[in-house]
Amino acid sequence: DGKEIVPTDILFIVDSSGSMNAEFNAVVFALSQFAINFSLEEEIRWGLVVGPTQMQSSPLETLQLVQQLDTFDAFYTAVASMPWIGQTVSKEMLLDALYLSISNLLSPSSLPYSVGDLAWQLGIDSMPPISAWSIDWDDDKDNVIIIFTDEDAQSFLVPFLMPNVVADLVSSIEDLTIYAFLNPSNGPSHWYGIVSVSGGKIYSLSPTGKDMYGNLMEVIDESICK
Repeated sequence: DGKEIVPTDILFIVDSSGSMNAEFNAVVFALSQFAINFSLEEEIRWGLVVGPTQMQSSPLETLQLVQQLDTFDAFYTAVASMPWIGQTVSKEMLLDALYLSISNLLSPSSLPYSVGDLAWQLGIDSMPPISAWSIDWDDDKDNVIIIFTDEDAQSFLVPFLMPNVVADLVSSIEDLTIYAFLNPSNGPSHWYGIVSVSGGKIYSLSPTGKDMYGNLMEVIDESICK
């Protein structure tokens, strides 16, 4: 529509528990609808974090950095080939995913816990390990995080994270905007405060691809088109 594309890094943090199966299929459909429009935009990089997942060889529920920030083609391939959606996992560690993913946007002195001091509760793990978790944010790009979950913000780290602490950190990052797709029937959520302080917006989760496409296009338009 004549607007310019602003160089932007976009990280998706997705609840991959079994209760999210229909909604995630709608996300995949929506992404496929605008893949052609954005796949050639070199100014935009896309990344994907999912959790919880469970490997066949392990009983641990795992947070995974599936796709480091990269081209849309690499990102969409990672999204469309996620066989673990629908597993009977239940420990949605998305607040921890957000904290770990923004930690290198902040000075170490501003963090309540350094990444090296954190550990997972029993039964939880991450790939890569906490000590190696780092999102390859570009200092010259705006940063956007889009969260999809039907649960409130939860922590499974030791020490335990409080949502208001994470919200304070988010508010201190000037070039970061967070959007969240939530289940409105669950009532008030700590995600609202985290999204609000970033200047982002809340959307309703939908199992309908058309609805998800319209909302995602609004997010993309607001965040990368000026």
